[in-house]
Amino acid sequence: MGNKYLRMIPQPNGAAVLSADEKYGAVTNSKGYYRISRIAAGTYTFNISCEGYEPVSQQITFAPGTASKGDFTMANEMKKVA
Repeated sequence: MGNKYLRMIPQPNGAAVLSADEKYGAVTNSKGYYRISRIAAGTYTFNISCEGYEPVSQQITFAPGTASKGDFTMANEMKKVA
């Protein structure tokens, strides 16, 4: 397994970034960045969630011996207050 890194463009602190197979995951820092290392080559679907934001899913392909990047943008979730 090579080292692979993902980065989230500035978004909310504490967003969960988890592969659909739940083998790889991270939580964003206060600047919205995260890193996941030691990902085996292949294509993965990542699910990103954070309270108050619409969840996001995106596929990212990782090639052996290279670093990959995954940028995600999350939209505010509007909640209706009755």
